[in-house]
Amino acid sequence: MHGRDARVTVATLILTLLSCAAAPVDTFDSSQSLPHPSIPPPLHWPGALVIGIIGWIAMAAVIGAVVRTNAPPELLSKPSDCEPPRAENKDGE
Repeated sequence: MHGRDARVTVATLILTLLSCAAAPVDTFDSSQSLPHPSIPPPLHWPGALVIGIIGWIAMAAVIGAVVRTNAPPELLSKPSDCEPPRAENKDGE
């Protein structure tokens, strides 16, 4: 059975190659002109978007600095909830 499968595979391969060889080949005539891609016109919105994003970041930096300078000192020295509590030694350190 193994030899028959190999013969069928070889016959299929040969028939496939012969059908590809018998197919007509399109030749390209260099006198034909093909359409070429064109360069798109310049866009202005990406630059405006980048300027807008930089403006938002600058405004956030200024507003953050103003809020931090006007915040009461006890609010700034308060430990964050994200930090684990500090373990104190028996000596009180």
